[in-house]
Amino acid sequence: MRLIIEASKSRTGKHASRKLAVVYYKNRKEVVTKLTSTTTKQEHIRTVYARGQSVIIELDNPDIEYIVYVELIRNIRGHVKGHLQVYDRNGRLLYEAVLRKRKIRRVSGGKQYSWLVEDAIKSIGLEGYVRRYNHNTGA
Repeated sequence: MRLIIEASKSRTGKHASRKLAVVYYKNRKEVVTKLTSTTTKQEHIRTVYARGQSVIIELDNPDIEYIVYVELIRNIRGHVKGHLQVYDRNGRLLYEAVLRKRKIRRVSGGKQYSWLVEDAIKSIGLEGYVRRYNHNTGA
């Protein structure tokens, strides 16, 4: 599965964009935030903002159970919004959620995958920022 890992900010430093992944293996989990990861292929692409780096990584490990892909944008006031997507090892989208106004809301997918979103938020260190989870809405 190909994913974009990014860390960039605007020229003034008032806006920032982060794209990262939390990979769940059969017996452990790993947060992929480093742009120089241990994956086999890397390909640099253009970032959202002027300063920073962005790479496309390839995840091809048979031990992977789930991948939670997180896209976050911070604006000038410090408000964070973003999207969280849960994929299985074959790259099928199982669950999708959105982060706005410090609340995470389900957009689509089964509620049984909501624990992955909550655990990914704790793994990347946003548990103090997120106030509430609503996994009962959506399709």
